[in-house]
Amino acid sequence: MRRANLADADLRGALLDGADLQESVWHSAVINGSLRDVDLRGSDLRVSNFAHSDMTGADLRGVDASRGLRDGESYLAAFQGADLSDADLRNATLTGAFVAGTIFTRADLRGADFRGAVQMTNAHWNGAIYDRSTRFSAGFDPAHHGLVMRAASPQSTTDKD
Repeated sequence: MRRANLADADLRGALLDGADLQESVWHSAVINGSLRDVDLRGSDLRVSNFAHSDMTGADLRGVDASRGLRDGESYLAAFQGADLSDADLRNATLTGAFVAGTIFTRADLRGADFRGAVQMTNAHWNGAIYDRSTRFSAGFDPAHHGLVMRAASPQSTTDKD
């Protein structure tokens, strides 16, 4: 299902564990389901709603989950309460994403951009790793929230481990 067009899809309750959905378009999609170990590398997640989804171990390298437009209005990508434990978010763009209650435990955030993300202090970051190229919202202190600094990853956003 690579390069799937899931724009505006209602996927509440979907079971997509382990699916290969690289470079898919999820613009304005609503999903509250299981996406454990799903491969979303390079996908467009702008204005999508993944609230309360289980995305444990998901590969989100290089995704664009930034603020986007819908019907001429600006909206956020929402991950409120989603479980992104052990997920790979290297070089992901989450500028303006809503992350209240999101679980990033042990996630790889090296090179990710969280500038302007909403409710960052209310997310769970324990053991997530970041590097000097990771960007956070102004005033967010990664060490205070349990993130661990590591060296940059030599792996690209498209090469699978």
